Amino acid sequence: FVSLQVTFTATSRRQIDDVYRAVTAHPDVKMCL
Repeated sequence: FVSLQVTFTATSRRQIDDVYRAVTAHPDVKMCL
């Protein structure tokens, strides 16, 4: 397993939701908090 921590600044809730959907859509991603 590999763990990553990413910090970014979002300008809207929609941007956060879009990033979350893009990350969790990847087949290698098992969990996203």
